[in-house]
Amino acid sequence: MLRIQSAFSGADVARIAAEEFRDLVGVDTGTESLPRGCRIRRLKQHLQRHVGKARFQQQLLLQGEILKDDEEVQPPVTLQLALLPLSEGKELLEAARREDIELLETLLLQPQDPNAVGDAGETALHWVVERGAAKCCGLLIEAGSLVDQLSLPRFFGGVAPLHMACQRGHLEILRMLLAARADPDQASCDGGRPLSIASSRGHLEVVRLLLDAGAKLEHSGSHSSGHPLLLAAQRGNLEVLRMLIAAGADVNRATNLGYTPLLVATQRGHCEAVRVLIEAAADVNRRTLAGSSPLYQACRDGTRHIAQLLLTAKASIHNTWDTSPFIAACVEGHLDLVKLLLRHCDQGHDGQLGALAPAVATLEDPQLVEQVLRMMRKRREADDEELVTRATTRLKCSFRRTG
Repeated sequence: MLRIQSAFSGADVARIAAEEFRDLVGVDTGTESLPRGCRIRRLKQHLQRHVGKARFQQQLLLQGEILKDDEEVQPPVTLQLALLPLSEGKELLEAARREDIELLETLLLQPQDPNAVGDAGETALHWVVERGAAKCCGLLIEAGSLVDQLSLPRFFGGVAPLHMACQRGHLEILRMLLAARADPDQASCDGGRPLSIASSRGHLEVVRLLLDAGAKLEHSGSHSSGHPLLLAAQRGNLEVLRMLIAAGADVNRATNLGYTPLLVATQRGHCEAVRVLIEAAADVNRRTLAGSSPLYQACRDGTRHIAQLLLTAKASIHNTWDTSPFIAACVEGHLDLVKLLLRHCDQGHDGQLGALAPAVATLEDPQLVEQVLRMMRKRREADDEELVTRATTRLKCSFRRTG
């Protein structure tokens, strides 16, 4: 048996029987003889579950002599365990910033505090994650670094190590942090969450890992402009968009001002993102609080392919005057969109064309003016006759001025 006693009280800390010792050194339990020995480093790692302290704070002694980490012991033997207090860790921060893993281990064995903070509230773990130093990260996690520690806002906006790993797409480090029970839903100082950060950056595998770790797609009360699907739509990250939709993200969730992922994708001109959202049953007629629809935005920006997708999905061309897709296309001079809208004009609402007369007149295009006139004449009997006549007069005047 391997017996561990407190170096101060003499009380038993742990007793390791033969079978447990075989497991500890990775030898088949069916082997009759005991393995040659167990390294002190491995023994300290095993003792962490008993004493709650990382190996760096443990000191094992045999008959008063300190045992080094690369030495071995074999039962039967009795060892003494001393738990060392942590010292200030300012040097540790600098070693982490320089990614000096040998110096890091030396300082941790002194033992310096792995959770010492710098002037901006950053820890050594923040620095190694920012640098992408996976081995250093593993060492600090083993030493007990707090994986959810937030820095102050002046250090990368006030983030935990997980936020930084998601931002930079460090998969190996992300796995380490999640295995160390980092919170996949932790908010940064400005409210950003890991899944939103990864979605915005287009890190598909990071998004996959976070979803597998149970990251939430939505957060009640959180800033709606930062939800993952909207950010993926904003950046046009198609694979991330598809993954979030497949995971159950709400395609119609709007910001406080009414902006949906579809409208944001339209604003940015991401045609394929618009297609993906429409295929996922996004509401093509959902408007912002100001009344803007995706089709209005497409007509204003002159993105014909997006407008065609929206019209095919039954987007309405009729809106209030200041957010009318037709007026936007006219005012911005997008003739191809004006023609497209006229072809898709809902015959049940052509009476509104009278109100659009001034906008059509701004085109100074006699053929388009005449096309609208023909449409209005077809609807003359069904619409308000006075309205149609008045609009026709205005259009004819415009026609004469431009002829």
